[in-house]
Amino acid sequence: MSYMEPVIGQKRLHERVPLRMTASLRESGGRKYDITVFDLSLSGCRCEALFTVNPGSRIWIQIPGMQSIETVVVRRERFILGCQFVNPLHPATFDHIRAKF
Repeated sequence: MSYMEPVIGQKRLHERVPLRMTASLRESGGRKYDITVFDLSLSGCRCEALFTVNPGSRIWIQIPGMQSIETVVVRRERFILGCQFVNPLHPATFDHIRAKF
């Protein structure tokens, strides 16, 4: 697994775009749960999940109309998760999502 732990004061690798969309989250072998995604970048997202998912957990996020995106939870503050994609989104995919939501 190769994800970068965020460092305080470090600039983000990619621009975050605020948005609001319903998606789903699934842990390995688990069931799907609805989540709300609040922002998105090429390398990750921030979302609200009304259940506990711990940092370091590998999850899959599915945005409507797309395949699931393999993700690692890098931080959690109550019900807000900071997630980093295992493989960054392609810029065209990112632009499509941004235009849609």
